[in-house]
Amino acid sequence: MLRDAKLAISQLEKRITALATEAMIGGKAHSELSRILNLLPATGINQTSAIALMGELLLLPANLS
Repeated sequence: MLRDAKLAISQLEKRITALATEAMIGGKAHSELSRILNLLPATGINQTSAIALMGELLLLPANLS
């Protein structure tokens, strides 16, 4: 059972890494996402949190500053 759990965790970690890479590549290809991805690390937010915040920030009304 322990071996199976370790294997599952390993597979999930690989999938998380792949999804984060895809999000960063996709974000750089889209101008608005690219702007957000460039802004967030400058404020001390790491890549994982930046990806999570991207979706939240894109839902805010455009007239907010």
